[in-house]
Amino acid sequence: MPKMRSRTNPFYVLLVIFGIAFSLTACAYGVMAFRAVRVAEFASLQEPSTIDGRMDGRWSSSLEPTSDRPATETPAGKSLLTFLDLHGAQLLGVELVLLAVATFGAIGTDGYWNRAALGRRNVERDEQESKS
Repeated sequence: MPKMRSRTNPFYVLLVIFGIAFSLTACAYGVMAFRAVRVAEFASLQEPSTIDGRMDGRWSSSLEPTSDRPATETPAGKSLLTFLDLHGAQLLGVELVLLAVATFGAIGTDGYWNRAALGRRNVERDEQESKS
């Protein structure tokens, strides 16, 4: 007897795609937020205090950056982090709505796809019995 192939619910495929997109967006958004906090912490370390002294017009610190460029302006991923800074919350919201719609679609149509696969198996079994 040949192996019967079940029908795939297309909403499951959408769930995987939307889930991966949401995970990547959430991770990138977290990186953007973490980098923004690090820059703010670095800036607070550079503020003058009564304990620190000035040296040639610069505040002394062991945490000074090695370049003049702020930490968030690295060439790799700059455009993605800028996009997420501007539209990240909306993008996460849209992806969450798409995940919800695909979830309810998968749950709502699961019975249909199971019945369709079972009906196809019954038809193929009846055809094989009639040939025998």
